Amino acid sequence: MLYLFFDKLSESKITILAIIASALLFGFAHYYSYYYIIMMFLLGFFFGMIYFYSMIKKIKPFFPIVIVHSLYNITILLFEFNL
Repeated sequence: MLYLFFDKLSESKITILAIIASALLFGFAHYYSYYYIIMMFLLGFFFGMIYFYSMIKKIKPFFPIVIVHSLYNITILLFEFNL
């Protein structure tokens, strides 16, 4: 029983490390400023968590990520033009 607990724990650690590594790459791929790298890291981490959660729930992760990305783009557009 204890083995199953540690097995799940190690799986979750690997998943979190993979999401963090992916988010770091996502952040550095969007290098415009240090502030933007941090923002993109957080957004990449959020996208990774959505992807992971979607895979657990057996939902295709494409649509939730597209929806969140679209909402982010709309929000930035509204703030950019003060609408």
